[in-house]
Amino acid sequence: MAAVPTKLSVSEDDKVPFERFMFQVLDLWYTDGLRSPEALGERARALLSRYRKPRIPEGESEPDFAKALVRKTDETGGIDPLISFGWLMDALTAWPDCAEAYMWVSNIVEGQQQGPMLMQPFYSIALDALDRRLAGRGLTTDSPGFRECDEHELYLTSLRGLGEVLATYGDFAPAAERYQQALHIDPEDSHEVLPRYALVKALLREDSAADGALAYCPDTSMTRFMRAVITYGREADGPGARRALQQARQANPHVMGFVNGTRKWIGHLTGDSKPGGVDEAQYITLAISPAFAPLIGLERWFRKEGGAVKPAPGAKGPSQKRRR
Repeated sequence: MAAVPTKLSVSEDDKVPFERFMFQVLDLWYTDGLRSPEALGERARALLSRYRKPRIPEGESEPDFAKALVRKTDETGGIDPLISFGWLMDALTAWPDCAEAYMWVSNIVEGQQQGPMLMQPFYSIALDALDRRLAGRGLTTDSPGFRECDEHELYLTSLRGLGEVLATYGDFAPAAERYQQALHIDPEDSHEVLPRYALVKALLREDSAADGALAYCPDTSMTRFMRAVITYGREADGPGARRALQQARQANPHVMGFVNGTRKWIGHLTGDSKPGGVDEAQYITLAISPAFAPLIGLERWFRKEGGAVKPAPGAKGPSQKRRR
């Protein structure tokens, strides 16, 4: 069983309620072994009921109050952790189904070595909260009006995030299920999900499913690196793998530095979100990282092939379509 980290935030005050609540949720997941989103969500709500509930202005609903606090946290960028933690805790105690607050944990742990491990229970609780919100309006993810709901993008983000976490820790079959669920909900989200789905299917040695997914992937930097990794898994340092990696490096040369350790891992976003930029390179590095353990020699191959690369004359760059 994975060890629970001993420190999550920059605060030295172990009595900050939101930080304490985060540890309690991690204990439920890693110590008690609670894996069902429904059961985890129920226990989380019970924990929240023990904390002080904020005073909600007259005439304002609990959901509106909670969402406004999360927006305020977003707008300030979490500059002061103690203030941000206070707002997020108020949001959850006011409205325990505030999935937006659970998902904000990803910003808190972003760049930490154990970040993916920390996020797994919170993505699960977010999905349970979103299901409860939909059920309260008589909806499910298959309802015709779901795509117009606020919960639509939140649901997809949680599924993608949970899939990435599962893949990172080698749980490829459950990761594939989460990605497949996301694709079922919104096939147009394929530019984010399909490349990741193709990789986990390849790591499960389901080559036909991986090839089918790759065939529908848009030509992005992410897709090119996934294709290079998948090809390496089949032929090792063969001509097809080298050719695929060369094309990937032309699309985003920064990835090689992050993988090889010659470029310092930044963790937070830099604002360089354009295709071929640094932020994209960090996303790609995280996305392909599940392959390093099962594909022996992959990291060594990246180091060997990690020299300077120049775009081929007249080379066509990857698609500009990308959403995060």
